[in-house]
Amino acid sequence: MLVIANWTLRVPSSEQPIPLELPARIDDRLPREPSVYHLRAQVILPEQMRGRAVALSIPMLRALTTVRVNERDVASSKEPLVSVYRAAGPHRWHIPAELTVADELTIELIVRHEWQQSAW
Repeated sequence: MLVIANWTLRVPSSEQPIPLELPARIDDRLPREPSVYHLRAQVILPEQMRGRAVALSIPMLRALTTVRVNERDVASSKEPLVSVYRAAGPHRWHIPAELTVADELTIELIVRHEWQQSAW
């Protein structure tokens, strides 16, 4: 297991990325109205994970979220329990082996912020 704690936050109201250590509540850094925010991380893969399919898991994020790895959309491994503006339960995405051949990945979460708990 590889824990990814260091991220940068991009919000519509600012052009400057904001460094974050997750998990953390970030609702105080987001607009009060519905919006989309981006979390980005540069990840050095351990040698034993390179060239293999891996999974990205987020145990709790109550928001509709998509993932891009190295500028490519990554499919969710299961259909989340969703409503119009939020998701329930853990999130999980499969990162195919062809994206892990390099020693570094850029992971981007695109999160629909439509209620307060989508920032927890």
